This record gives sequence, C-alpha cells and structure tokens, in this order.
Amino acid sequence: VLELNVGAIVVASGVEYYDPREASEYGYARFENVVTTFELERLLDASSPTKGELLTFTHVRPPKRIAFIQCVGSRNMKADINYCSRICCMNTIKDALVIREHYPDTEIMVFYIDIRAFGKGFEEFYRRSLDVGVKYIKGKPSKITEDKKTGEIMLAYEDQLSSEIKNLVVDMAVLSSALVPNEGTKELAQILDLE
Repeated sequence: VLELNVGAIVVASGVEYYDPREASEYGYARFENVVTTFELERLLDASSPTKGELLTFTHVRPPKRIAFIQCVGSRNMKADINYCSRICCMNTIKDALVIREHYPDTEIMVFYIDIRAFGKGFEEFYRRSLDVGVKYIKGKPSKITEDKKTGEIMLAYEDQLSSEIKNLVVDMAVLSSALVPNEGTKELAQILDLE
C-alpha cells in the first residue's frame, strides 16, 4: 500500500463510440456507402487496404459528393446521451480538409445542430473549411435511403435556416457518432462517489 498526499485524482476511463446501428434511420450496416468517421479515417490512412485512396464501396471510385452527419446519438434524451461529445465537429472539419486536399473536386456537405469550435485556433480551422468550399447545412437528415441500382445515398432533411424540406443525393454518408463511457465507468464512478 502506497499512501500519497495529492490535490486531485484524474480518472481516465476511456470512451467508446455510440453504435450508429441504433440510429436506424441512417442505414448504417444496411447501406454500403454509409460509414462512421472512424471507418473513414481508416480508409484515408496510407496503410489501409486502399492505400489511403478514398473509394465508394459500391463502384470502387472516389466519391464526388460526401455528406457528414453530426451528433449521431448525442444530444438525444431517448438514447440517454444528452450531452455534446465536443470533438466530433473538429474531427469532421479535419477529415473534410484532408478530403478536399486530396480530392479538390469533391463536394462536401456537413449537417449539424451547431458547430462547436471550442479550442484555441478552432474557429480559424472552421473558417478555413468554409474557404475551401465545405458547405454547412443546419439540420439533421430524418432518413437515409439507398438507390439499389447505383448505390447512391439519398438524404431527406429539413434545412432549418430556410424551413424547407429538401432531398440530397450523395455518393457517401459519414456518421459522427457520440462518445459514450466505457463499460464499467458508471460502476467506477459510484465507487469513487463521482457524477
């Protein structure tokens, strides 16, 4: 037993991703060209099976239009995830900038509730994405479907700024899932008398 006199204890229990299959309206695991940000980053990695080349799964070609959907599972009272994960917006902006750098003709749309640019230099990072043509659509798609012949992804959504119901066809949809506590975190919090 080692006794230490300390001013604080940091409990870093880690996180997991919310399983986007639970948000069934987005078609994850049903539609080949709907991926998570984690899977997208694996595809963009030089050591991936595609050697860093971003390709759609149905036609094995670079996507011309990509939609990022923020807050999948988060800020959702039904899923008991009433918080913002805080890193998803910046992660999406980073991925969008990487894609634009390697595929400058790719059209990128980001569906969001609000953009959380909370750290030093993050607002400038966000503005840089606007400068390279990343489009931001305030609102979340209510449903994603797939054209079985082409593999294209069809999104239905309400543009909250115009109050219009719109449809969008893209080659790939990327889901930004909420971060959730690792298994056992709640029990550990009870033992340590933490929220």
